[in-house]
Amino acid sequence: MITLLAAFALLLPKILTDFLQNALLGYAEPVMTWPHKPFACDHCGNDQHFMWKTRHGWPTRILTIFQWVVLHQLQVQCTACGHKCYLTRRLLGMPHQERIPQAVVRKLGLVGALASYRVGAKIVSTFGWTIDKMTIS
Repeated sequence: MITLLAAFALLLPKILTDFLQNALLGYAEPVMTWPHKPFACDHCGNDQHFMWKTRHGWPTRILTIFQWVVLHQLQVQCTACGHKCYLTRRLLGMPHQERIPQAVVRKLGLVGALASYRVGAKIVSTFGWTIDKMTIS
């Protein structure tokens, strides 16, 4: 039984990454068909006319409550002005270039406030997180 759980713990990052990537792409595809998108072009303010540039762009690392995942950027181009923008963080509700969502920051902050660096790292490692103890502080 322990061997099966250890194998699952090794597969968890891959399963989580695939799940998140497929969920983002599955949400982005219908959003691109909506007349008004939930995002707008940073340059011209257009929220209607976009076209796909890539669905599997540059990789980006994001910290989830489980561990770091590497997602491929979803990129669109505004057909009004030609500006390109990434959708991955916008669809996740995260600010531009942020790697740790606020919900994860709050959870890690609670652990960091209640425990020392080493104890905090031990606490999160029991949940399968592989996070540096300095990230918790």
